[in-house]
Amino acid sequence: MPKILFNDNFCLQTAVFEGYKTHTRRVVKRQIPESILQRCLDGQELYVWSYAPYKKNGLVKIAQSYQDIFFELKSKSILNFCDADTFYKKYHNEEGWSNKLYVKTDVMIHSIFMLHARMEYLQDITDDGCIKEGIRFDENSNRYYFTKRSFDKYGNAVFTNFFFDSPRTAFASFVNAAYQKGLWEQNPLVFDFEFKFHQ
Repeated sequence: MPKILFNDNFCLQTAVFEGYKTHTRRVVKRQIPESILQRCLDGQELYVWSYAPYKKNGLVKIAQSYQDIFFELKSKSILNFCDADTFYKKYHNEEGWSNKLYVKTDVMIHSIFMLHARMEYLQDITDDGCIKEGIRFDENSNRYYFTKRSFDKYGNAVFTNFFFDSPRTAFASFVNAAYQKGLWEQNPLVFDFEFKFHQ
């Protein structure tokens, strides 16, 4: 089963868990023949899935550090999984303890269910698409925002909201901050995956 990473520094994993992020865009890295690309851009989903790293109606594990899983096991009971102390003894010395790039897929405890896939250029995203990507609306200021996590000198998490006048300007700034500076301006071809949090 494949796995997927959501950026913790921009609270995307939390957004998935809480249900307000239901789409994710990923840059298309494969070369696609022009005739097939046009069919993908026209919304022919079968062709999109044939180039996607995931499968339609497939489960994809959400990558978490072993440390995060340990604390989750400590805080609540998860059925059909080992207890927290056993988990700690097995994984606390592994590289994946603090870095989810190195975790084993079969150890992950949460997953998403892939529903639909589209292909478009990054800047083609709509305001509604930005909201489904996790951009939030603040009723007090009547503005849109995303959240960034940092740490103070004592190691405590600090959360800062960045506000914008529209969902698109918020999403554009978010993309450049979270993934790659200038990515929004490059306007790459992307997959737009719609998913449902499974557990």
